[in-house]
Amino acid sequence: MIISIKTDSLRKATKKQKMFIQLNASLDMSSTMMNLYLGEAANRPELQPFEKIYTLAFSLGNLAEALKRFEEIVKDGIMTIKDAGKDNESDWHYINSSESLEIKQLLFRIRDQLVFHVDYRTLRSYLEETNEVEVDILEVSEEERLGVSQLSFNIIAHNLQNELKIDEALAVVIGRVMNSLRNLVRSYIVNNFEVTVK
Repeated sequence: MIISIKTDSLRKATKKQKMFIQLNASLDMSSTMMNLYLGEAANRPELQPFEKIYTLAFSLGNLAEALKRFEEIVKDGIMTIKDAGKDNESDWHYINSSESLEIKQLLFRIRDQLVFHVDYRTLRSYLEETNEVEVDILEVSEEERLGVSQLSFNIIAHNLQNELKIDEALAVVIGRVMNSLRNLVRSYIVNNFEVTVK
């Protein structure tokens, strides 16, 4: 099934309505990065270990941004449980549940400490616990092109896996938060724009 929006409908949309298009784009980026991270489990080629860690961090950071934007939308009264519709009431309640709120706090920490910059606490935590005597800080190819930094990878991987305890059980909860938010956003788009279903 493909849902299409008339371009004229988008042009005429209010600023508030356009926020949902932006939110949908953030969720799509997060979902795509998560699928890249999952690799073969999502029927995609496996990434290098450093690529897996970076895609996971960016996926979770993007989801944090989407959740923050959604909170603003709800706080400003742009979307209410009534707008979610009966089919999505459970998603609405889940997004506002204590389990979901705990995940949001974790995702905000990932966003703030790992994704858009590496926070000093993140670096300090890695340095306090590492047993490595030496680590590559920069890899340069024969053509003198810059490559991946083993140190950067180690810092981010350490914090995702050791400090923040990202494991399979937590990933299931994060996936549920992402799916609930996607359902709410897409429900709003379908109900508030001129759409066609193919």
